[in-house]
Amino acid sequence: MMNSDLTLLYDAKNQRFLKHASNTISTLASPEGSAFELNNVGKTMIYGAVSNNDFLNCLMKDNAANNYFVYRVNTSSAIMAAEIHPCWMLPGWSGLRYSLLPKPIFSSTMR
Repeated sequence: MMNSDLTLLYDAKNQRFLKHASNTISTLASPEGSAFELNNVGKTMIYGAVSNNDFLNCLMKDNAANNYFVYRVNTSSAIMAAEIHPCWMLPGWSGLRYSLLPKPIFSSTMR
C-alpha cells in the first residue's frame, strides 16, 4: 500500500517496479492475487502515467516480440499489481519507437 512517503519507480535495466521511502530503494512484494510480479515484470516500459483514482497505467512491450500490454498498478491497494490488458490488433504499432512518446514519468535505470 502506497502513501505520501513512498514513490514508485520502474527499473528499466532490471525491468521491475521499486519503491523509494526514507532514502531507501527496495523491491515490492507481489502477494497472492497479483496480476503480475512487481519485482520481475520482464517487459520494457514504453510509457507510464497516472490515471484516475490511484492507478498508474503503464504501456509495456514484450522483449521477445512486438506485443504490447497495459499494466495497471493500484497504488492504494495491498495488491498493487492490479491488471494486465493485452493490446492486440493495433495497426502500426509494430514500428513504435521511444522517440514517438514521452519518456515514462517514473522510470529509472538502476545501476
